[in-house]
Amino acid sequence: MIEHSKDEVELIVEPHVEEIRACVLESWGRWRASDHARHLHWKTVIGNAMCNYFLEVATHRFHNAGGRAYIETKRPYVGLYVESALYLRFKKGKRNLRTSNVQTKSAKAFLDKSQPIDALEGLTRLELVYVPTRDELDVERIMLVCKDKGRIAWTIDLLARAEPEQNIIEMPPQPAPQGSPADRLIKTKDRADDRKRRTDGKGS
Repeated sequence: MIEHSKDEVELIVEPHVEEIRACVLESWGRWRASDHARHLHWKTVIGNAMCNYFLEVATHRFHNAGGRAYIETKRPYVGLYVESALYLRFKKGKRNLRTSNVQTKSAKAFLDKSQPIDALEGLTRLELVYVPTRDELDVERIMLVCKDKGRIAWTIDLLARAEPEQNIIEMPPQPAPQGSPADRLIKTKDRADDRKRRTDGKGS
């Protein structure tokens, strides 16, 4: 089974980071605007609703990606297929990036790197995890997570990678003051006395 390294995955996913981020945030916006969110009683509803929204949004947003990324069903899985190399399952996660999975045979197999899956042959299997804020009002993390039998091997922060870099304006270095503090104080006083004499001369 082919398994891409973290560095390789970063290069593969880089052209799609902005679009993946937009899909997650648009899906969250739809969830927040829904009647279900306003009358939420069971938090498990969020995961199911968000998965449906994500699949719909990603199907449309990646429509013009030239076949490089798209939603595809690889039974029994439905996920985002990226560059003929990655297969991402969309999951709601906790702050420690643990996700809730119904422990079916297929769910266990997806996270077991030693177990081949014919439908996903040649693809690196990853979770695309979003983490809501504690108050469930926003998304605070969007991560690619590589797991093996429940253990997190590595992660890639897509939210941080998608945010534009801050432009830092460097100030030109200022020349260091000459002389001791006492010398500088005397010079400052002399300049003040010169200005006072010139002002007094104009007034006479």
